[in-house]
Amino acid sequence: MESAIIQNIPIIKTPYKIADSRVLQFYTPRISYILQVDIQDILSGQNIRNVPVVIEIIPSSGNPVSRNSNSGNDGQINFPYNFNGVGTQRIRVTTANPDLEDENQASINITIRPYHSPGNRFLTVKPNRHNIGVGQNFFVTFAFNSPTPTEIRYYVVARGSIVASGKNTPLANAHDSTQIIDITHKMVPSARVVAYYLHGAEVVSNSVWIDVIDECKDELSVEVPEQVQPGGSVQYTVTGGGGATVSLSGVDRAAYFLYNQSRVTRQTMFNEMEEYDQGCVRNGGRNGQNVFFGAGLSITTNTLKPSSVDNLLCNSQASSRKKRQAEPTVVISVEDKFLQCAENGKKINTEVSCMTRYKQTKENYDDVYPGCSELFLQACETAVEAQSSRRGRMLGRALANQNNLQRSVDAAVRKDFKESLIFSINTIPQDGTLQFQEPATDSITTYEIDAMAMKDTEDGFCIAPTAHLKVFKDVFI
Repeated sequence: MESAIIQNIPIIKTPYKIADSRVLQFYTPRISYILQVDIQDILSGQNIRNVPVVIEIIPSSGNPVSRNSNSGNDGQINFPYNFNGVGTQRIRVTTANPDLEDENQASINITIRPYHSPGNRFLTVKPNRHNIGVGQNFFVTFAFNSPTPTEIRYYVVARGSIVASGKNTPLANAHDSTQIIDITHKMVPSARVVAYYLHGAEVVSNSVWIDVIDECKDELSVEVPEQVQPGGSVQYTVTGGGGATVSLSGVDRAAYFLYNQSRVTRQTMFNEMEEYDQGCVRNGGRNGQNVFFGAGLSITTNTLKPSSVDNLLCNSQASSRKKRQAEPTVVISVEDKFLQCAENGKKINTEVSCMTRYKQTKENYDDVYPGCSELFLQACETAVEAQSSRRGRMLGRALANQNNLQRSVDAAVRKDFKESLIFSINTIPQDGTLQFQEPATDSITTYEIDAMAMKDTEDGFCIAPTAHLKVFKDVFI
């Protein structure tokens, strides 16, 4: 029997969170700006669709403007707006759920700064989509003001390196031009498209960040049965690049609750790849040179002095996206808390008396929830009394029927309770499929199966999505 006291359960007023990880920090004057935010569930961190919001534009001069919108089916808001001024703009986004009071709505304040050009020249880079997979159709549209530039050069930056480059030649008197870009594995897990053209001695530039779907060049997967009995045979099927060396491990899920910090998972791999990104803003910059700095690059011309990217003061809140899962937060109301006090009292602990647990509850909770300990004590004493009564009845029935019970039980003795189910190193055959069998342990638990493959080729490393194996039987002692 276990008991625990949790003292740090937060009480949260709103069910929503407005995520600003996609916000574009800079805007181009006289060109439409698109506000990009996500409406998320504060518990799971998942995007929520069809949530009404109010968007307030607070310009550097003039009166505020209010607009209504809703999160789309993907939980995202992509709201276009043309700023009239040229200074710093402020935006406030607030949820507008009609079933919630004003104090229970989520809100966020956003500051947007303008791009400055001495020659009043501008360039925007608009992707056809911000989330793209390797090999999928992807293109960007370069938009600019008159006169039309003769040539636009662009670079694709990923993992701190330039992985692709090219040039685009707009048509005469055009105001935009489209460029197709091939998405390769070198751009996983994210990339930036940095574009520029020269107007005399001025560098006119802009950039856009794109999220490339996480995948390996030689994908790896591991399959196991959904459930087996203790001591039963487990069929492992590993699929990956032929000739790769693969290590397979299976660990009791409970062990990861204690030793999870050093665990290497598929998400850890892509997060580490993301750390090579030297950029610190999602798009653009305050001027032509700063755009390159924000993308993790440096530029030198006959009028621009060489500069180090390390000199760029990056705002930690404006860093490139990190694909990490949000930690869930528990939401408990005051009424629910008193119900929980009583429910905790019903949980019988044979090693600690009701009075001892009552004193612990009073010390930890009564300052915030007066009366919680009294509800706990009453429920605890009632539960203990009911348990004693049930035990008496059960013992009486057992003694009365003892002479009539003639049962022979032939049960296997379970004795293998290792935390590790398997650890093996194998080579994947050239056909890309490895299959073998190993016995399960006797633990009644769930194992997490991980596979890691290495191959002596470029991008020849991959970690498979975690598989789960449940070891269980209907009746066990």
